[in-house]
Amino acid sequence: LLHHFQGLDLSIGRMETLAAALDEVWPLPRWASDLTGPNGEGRGDILRFAAFTGMRWEEFVALDDESVLLEEETILMHDTATESGGRREIRRVRDGDKPGKSRAATRSLAIVEQVIPVIRRLRAVRQRGLTLEPEREQRRQARGVKRPPNMPLEERWTLLIPGETGGYMSYGHFRKKLEMAHKRSGVDYTAHELRHIAASILISSGASDYQIQQQMGHASVAVTRKVYGHLFKIDRTELARRVSERIETLTEAELAEAEKAGNGEADETRGK
Repeated sequence: LLHHFQGLDLSIGRMETLAAALDEVWPLPRWASDLTGPNGEGRGDILRFAAFTGMRWEEFVALDDESVLLEEETILMHDTATESGGRREIRRVRDGDKPGKSRAATRSLAIVEQVIPVIRRLRAVRQRGLTLEPEREQRRQARGVKRPPNMPLEERWTLLIPGETGGYMSYGHFRKKLEMAHKRSGVDYTAHELRHIAASILISSGASDYQIQQQMGHASVAVTRKVYGHLFKIDRTELARRVSERIETLTEAELAEAEKAGNGEADETRGK
């Protein structure tokens, strides 16, 4: 069990329970049904990705797959896709748009080992969708579909976590599926609360305030401490314990060195 945060019992195990429920209530489409993980991981990988990276909803739904650098263990965070009242606002920092939450939101994130298989599964689904899209588009045009996907053909299936038709994922659709998983699992974490899990893991690992601020994309360290300050206090006890042990070790080493030096001087005196 991780930290207690504003009435939440943050837990990786509870997150996984919720993710597994999402795997069940929102299975991968038939054309990708063979791409599930060894334990049936599918759509629940969206939650696993959020919990282990700390990315905001509007960030990970706009994440271009090319910005995920597995070999360098880094994610380059540039764009956001906010959605309110059915309206979507896309901000592409590389195209000159302003960043989403703050300039700090444009950042590099560390990829932890646990999220690597998640990214690989998400990529496999994306790649399959990309391969099938030209044929799908031909069928849409033949049927005269009035509501095409929300991205031009050349941009579909470029996002790491795309929607059903290869464009931006609908928050309303995702929320409905997540609510179904809430009922199935009894765990009611929201996408934003999964972000708190990531921050809690960082704090527990001993990351500095600045490192946490960078990973979470806060405008300043002051914001980080305002949001998570009470969690830092919990870990100060563990920090004090580690520092105390270090002081004891150094003190013992210095005493041993002093004793060694004293014995050396005594030997020289006896030799004279």
